[in-house]
Amino acid sequence: MTRARARGDRTWLFRIASVIVLPLFALVTRIRIQGLERLPRTGPAIFVANHITEIDPVILGIVVYRAHRSPRFLAKGSLFRIPVLGGILRALGQIPVERTATGGGSALASAEDMLRAGGSVIVYPEGTLTRDPDLWPMVGRSGAVRLAWATGAPVIPIAHWGTQNLLGRYEKRPHLVPPRKRIQVRVGEAVTLPASAEAEHDARLLEHATDQVMWAITAELEQIRGPKPDGRLWADRTVPARALTPRGIEKEE
Repeated sequence: MTRARARGDRTWLFRIASVIVLPLFALVTRIRIQGLERLPRTGPAIFVANHITEIDPVILGIVVYRAHRSPRFLAKGSLFRIPVLGGILRALGQIPVERTATGGGSALASAEDMLRAGGSVIVYPEGTLTRDPDLWPMVGRSGAVRLAWATGAPVIPIAHWGTQNLLGRYEKRPHLVPPRKRIQVRVGEAVTLPASAEAEHDARLLEHATDQVMWAITAELEQIRGPKPDGRLWADRTVPARALTPRGIEKEE
């Protein structure tokens, strides 16, 4: 095992970014993580999480970095076309996902290569911000399951709550007025998926496995928020009328 691999898959660019990002977010947030030890320090891994606001990737990146891994996401291709930001994302090894007939397959192929090389990837299975009016996880897409079946990498569910207090869903300006925003994160055990042999060609099994992933994330979120009011995953992908509410603001201690 090389020295770099023994330390996980960090790069010098991530270390530089951490010098800027970690102190900045420490000023405006209080991040509490449960189950960080469940994030494998080495070897292939697929981290899946709920997605409630645009600031989520930064918080999840901090969590994964604390596990001594380089946070690499499947990210919207449009972000890579933004001047400067696109170059930074490429330099950090992020994977663009184009919303075309072939773009998704290309992204999954790149992610598969990264996993086969022993790296980790972060996937938001919903593919967008949740449309659930109360910010619970909604029905997911099958990319994470396909990656797991193709590579044998474990799927680790991560739930978080409180990022909406820093930046509301679809809002443009963060809420930086003190007190610091409390953000809770919980890492679960790897999801037990059905056997992969021929399963990816069975639409019913693929849907069932994807639902398993989303319910695993939901179960961890329930440990933070309390029981989910109903036993279903939101399926409507239109933007809800209450898109900006509720922010879920809690009284800070």
